[in-house]
Amino acid sequence: MPGVMFLGWGVFFGAFAQLYMGSTLKTAMLHAGPTLSFLGWYFIFWAVFAFLTFIGSIVAKKWIMMQIGLGLTTIMLILAAIAHWIGVSGANPGLMLIAGIVGLAAAACMGYTAFAAYMNGIAKKTILPA
Repeated sequence: MPGVMFLGWGVFFGAFAQLYMGSTLKTAMLHAGPTLSFLGWYFIFWAVFAFLTFIGSIVAKKWIMMQIGLGLTTIMLILAAIAHWIGVSGANPGLMLIAGIVGLAAAACMGYTAFAAYMNGIAKKTILPA
């Protein structure tokens, strides 16, 4: 599962960078940039991916912090989608702030999971519970 997650999120951030910076770098198909509605659907698509990896992590019954991080990531992407759908001239700033805070909590959970797995692998015993 780590390979799928690594590749999947790499595609997410690569495509997201292209969507936002493509109009600046003149490499996007649409130089005006994506519409709010499109970005909302984009975030929902990735929320489904995050939810499926969340379900996979529950089935694996390993690393509770990764499960929490993937659950928070799903919530963050849903909030970002809603913020883009209800925004008039841009994403709703209040909802995007909440999504950002949830995203930071998700990143902290995933960072802890990675550090715990690394430390436990080096020590060949459980030092940090993941």
